[in-house]
Amino acid sequence: MRQIGTAALLSATGAAVYGCALIALDALIAYRYGLGDQAAVFQAAYQITTVLINILSGGAILGALLPLLSRSLKQSGAVGANSLLASVSGFIIAAQGLVVLVMIAVAPQLVDLIASGFSAELRDEATVVLRLLVVLLVLNGLASIGTSALLASGRVVLANLAPALWPMAAMLSWPLWNEHGARWIAWGCLVGVTMQVVFLTMDLRRERLYFLPALWPRGAAIATFIRGFVGTSLAHAALSALLLINTALAGAISERDLAAFSYGSRPVLLALAFVTSLVNNVVLPYMAELAQRDDVEVFRRRLFHIVCLATVAGTALAGCWFVAADWIVDLLYARGSFGTDDAAAVAQVQRFFVLQAPFSLAGVVCWRALNVSGAWRPLVLASVVALLIDIVAAATLAPRFASAGIAGAHALGMALWSVVLLVAVRSRAWDEPERLRS
Repeated sequence: MRQIGTAALLSATGAAVYGCALIALDALIAYRYGLGDQAAVFQAAYQITTVLINILSGGAILGALLPLLSRSLKQSGAVGANSLLASVSGFIIAAQGLVVLVMIAVAPQLVDLIASGFSAELRDEATVVLRLLVVLLVLNGLASIGTSALLASGRVVLANLAPALWPMAAMLSWPLWNEHGARWIAWGCLVGVTMQVVFLTMDLRRERLYFLPALWPRGAAIATFIRGFVGTSLAHAALSALLLINTALAGAISERDLAAFSYGSRPVLLALAFVTSLVNNVVLPYMAELAQRDDVEVFRRRLFHIVCLATVAGTALAGCWFVAADWIVDLLYARGSFGTDDAAAVAQVQRFFVLQAPFSLAGVVCWRALNVSGAWRPLVLASVVALLIDIVAAATLAPRFASAGIAGAHALGMALWSVVLLVAVRSRAWDEPERLRS
């Protein structure tokens, strides 16, 4: 447990650095453009790219690869691990490269969907930026493979600090920001993620690990990875679509509302991601250890104790943030081109959006518990339910409350998401003790 606690602390430190870098980038964009055209253009293209990364990279790769890689390092050392890394890299480059080509081709149609309230000129600008940013998918996939290798080797600090390189590189493009600043920010992101891949590659050489892609993936391990990757991606798809659809609904109102929704939601999402990193590094290993024991009743009791703690922590976070929203927005964004009216709009989005906190944190614990039991269908079901509820609620609230109403609909969708996961945990996993011990 002491090792787990140390890993959690180091992971949280890295997540905090990365989150601060993202907030700093947002604050710099707000300072230069406020809720103006270039801010809206970048946020629209970035949201589409982020959804793709959430579905096809990041957590999907880590969740599928890390257990296989840890096992391979123990059983066959660096030689076996390098063979697995080569096969996974070849598969990811081929699969994600195909997605990138398709995305480049359909970029105008995607921009029309997510930014229908933009002028024709701004939609053309967003299409250019999207075609640049979508290349991040392949680069982030390679970075996720490198991160998995570092984590499997116990290099927690470097694995969690490396992602901060891309927002830092994007900020360094500041002197070039002009009437087409969104393009320069996108180029900065590309340079930063490329630096991240190079950094990870060089550092892994110390562990004699390499992830040069194989021309043709082969072996039982890569087949296992692909199955896990596809299942995890499906579980993330509907949940990621939730944020994309909400962004599209805000963009259908105006570019100002899209920018306000993006500025308002991102700090909350980063705060929740920070807490989630603790869940992943403390709760998940702890539950996995308990699941191997014979006393299923102890497992269930401690799981619901953790769910209660997560709910209490999320409620405290939501309450404090709701009260302090104006101050938080002033601290992060209110300077330069970001005026008083902008601050009021973003603060209102944050107040509605942060209401999801208790449900989101409790849902993450249930999500990880279902991961331990080997179940992924309840994850997909919960995400689909959240998506449907969100669409109906957003269509109802948006005409009256604009982007703040869309944020409230998102919180309602996440509340139903956590309820479905909690029901799945209660009714399914622990009525079958043999599943937990398998």
